[in-house]
Amino acid sequence: MKSLQTHSSIDRDSTTTMATKSATMKDLREQCKTEGQEAIGSRADLIKRLEDKRNHPEVLSPQSQDDKECDVILVALSELRDQKGMKRDAKDALEQALNGEELHVEEVRSESFVGNRRGFSFAKRIRTLERLADEIPSLKNRVVSLGVKTASLEVKTAALEVKTALLKVKNVSLEDRVGSVTCFAQRLQTSEESFHQHFQA
Repeated sequence: MKSLQTHSSIDRDSTTTMATKSATMKDLREQCKTEGQEAIGSRADLIKRLEDKRNHPEVLSPQSQDDKECDVILVALSELRDQKGMKRDAKDALEQALNGEELHVEEVRSESFVGNRRGFSFAKRIRTLERLADEIPSLKNRVVSLGVKTASLEVKTAALEVKTALLKVKNVSLEDRVGSVTCFAQRLQTSEESFHQHFQA
C-alpha cells in the first residue's frame, strides 16, 4: 500500500511539473504569487522557483513547531443552487479535494497551516486583508498629515498671490513715475531748444 501511495505521489508531482512547464507566463506568475514566491524574472526563473518550492517545502520555525494546534484549510469549488443542493455538492467537492489533492504544511505570516493549494491561496488573501486592515490607521494619519500640508500650501499660495498683486501695483506706480520723468525730460529738451534759438537770434 505504501508503494502505491509513493507512486501516486510521484505521478502527481510529474503531472504538476509538466503542467508548470507548459503554462503561460501569466499562469506562472499567478502560481508564484499563490506559492508566496517572487513573480518577476524569466520563464526559467519562475519554473525553478515553483519546482524548488514544491520539492523543498518550507521548514517550520521552532516557534511554530512548539504550537499544539494549527489551522486546516481545505477549499474546493462548488456550484451555486438551492441550499440543500449546495451543501451536498460542497461535501462532495471537499471530499474529492481531500482524496484527490496532496496536502501541504506551510506558514502564512508566521502561522502554520495544513491544506491544499487553493486553501493556502485563500488563507494568504485573508492574511493580506488583515495586513491591509492594520495599515488603515497609518494611512488615515498620512491623509490627515497631507491635509495639513495642503492647507499650509494653500496659505502660502494665497500669500504669494497677495505679493503678486502688490508687485503689480508697484509696477503701475513705477510706470507712472517713468511717464512723468519722460514728460519732464521732453519739456526740458523743448526749453533748451527754445533757449538756444533765442540766444542765436
